[in-house]
Amino acid sequence: MRFLIGIVISAFLIAGCTSDGKKVDTLKVEGLIENVDKYVNKEVVVEGRVVHVCSFDCRKMKLIGDNGQIIKIEPGTLEAKFDKDYKGKTLAIKGVVSETRITEEDVKILEDKKTTLCHIDKEPCLDGEYIDRLKAKKKNLAILNRQIEGIREKLKSSEKGYISMVTVKASDITVIPELEDNLEE
Repeated sequence: MRFLIGIVISAFLIAGCTSDGKKVDTLKVEGLIENVDKYVNKEVVVEGRVVHVCSFDCRKMKLIGDNGQIIKIEPGTLEAKFDKDYKGKTLAIKGVVSETRITEEDVKILEDKKTTLCHIDKEPCLDGEYIDRLKAKKKNLAILNRQIEGIREKLKSSEKGYISMVTVKASDITVIPELEDNLEE
């Protein structure tokens, strides 16, 4: 019974409507990635499981789909931060979609800068303490080389000639109750 109530409440909270009452699409992570061109600069609700919340400033999350594809979630305002307890939870996130395209030219620039990349969005990592620890252990260049190699492998298998990094700027977040959490009675 509690599971059914959780589903009804979640459906009500994440009902895809914009602030002006227009309906928005509700998608899984993989559906958003496959159709990103259709949704860029549009508001959607995307569902997936959080596999990482940035420990540096809690302003980035990785949301994973059923097939392992990942999108980046950022807060919709400068002041907002994500709760670290979101990790492992399934969320429905309402927000505006953007796409960054990474090309071989971008990879060459990143490689020349020799800066360890954020594993969420492939931008230079901002966590100075983490970078300092890597440098002290002389692991920063090895990690960068693995990151660059991974990006290049994805580029090789891309039919488009670029890698699409999909981001949602979150305006609303709802935790979707898990089945096993709601079977107690």
